[in-house]
Amino acid sequence: DKFYCDAPAQCGAVCNMIPECRFWTYGVEDGGSKCWLRTSDDAVEAADGFLYGSRDCHPPLWPECIQGDTDMGSEAEALVSDLTNF
Repeated sequence: DKFYCDAPAQCGAVCNMIPECRFWTYGVEDGGSKCWLRTSDDAVEAADGFLYGSRDCHPPLWPECIQGDTDMGSEAEALVSDLTNF
């Protein structure tokens, strides 16, 4: 449900390519930039420095569609997918 990711736009683009992904979050965890993919936004919460968007929030719509300082939280249903092809 999460992977190292260079940029939030890349996170949104990967979410858009996976049919089960509905929302994504991008931020820093344990010193590395990561992308979390989610099937719902049931647990959206404030989180400094994190970005959140729906599966449709990716280039060329980027960055107008993001919500800043927002995270899906640990209660959101994680998407488990094989990300080795991305």
